[in-house]
Amino acid sequence: MTKPYGFFSFEKHRLRAAVYKGAALYVPPREIHHADTMDTAFADRYGSPEWMAANILRFPAKWARQTGVRDSITVHNRTRGTLRSVRIGTAQDLFFLSDLAAGDELELESTARTRTDINWFNVVVERGSETSPPRESGCFSLSGGRKAEYDFLITLSTNRVEFAERRGSSRPCE
Repeated sequence: MTKPYGFFSFEKHRLRAAVYKGAALYVPPREIHHADTMDTAFADRYGSPEWMAANILRFPAKWARQTGVRDSITVHNRTRGTLRSVRIGTAQDLFFLSDLAAGDELELESTARTRTDINWFNVVVERGSETSPPRESGCFSLSGGRKAEYDFLITLSTNRVEFAERRGSSRPCE
């Protein structure tokens, strides 16, 4: 960190990733994480990647986890086509989904929160040849206590991304 003219200067660190199918580039390099001097670095925030299925890669939270409690995220593709890639960031985990066919509904197991009563989502969808995918965010205030389990629904439509919590023990942030 430098201090020119009496002010602090903050550096940004950006992590980019590309997806290949065999030797062919499938999704061009995209920013998947950024941090400045006040944020947690990627390697400090996430543990080793886990393949949940052939088309689902998860980077789980690295910090302490509750045992016996889990959250789930259901992702529903309501578009008319296959989504090349979907990136879902939560307050805990990071997921990469590829080749999500029209009508597909996938359930993802997510790390339950241990330190906060808020969960947020950041979703980036790659629809094929588009070079600047839409980005949507959702936030929930969790009112069920530390032992509560939450079931979130992310619906991907042609023009938008919608967020809901199925059990009703949370509400959207204001």
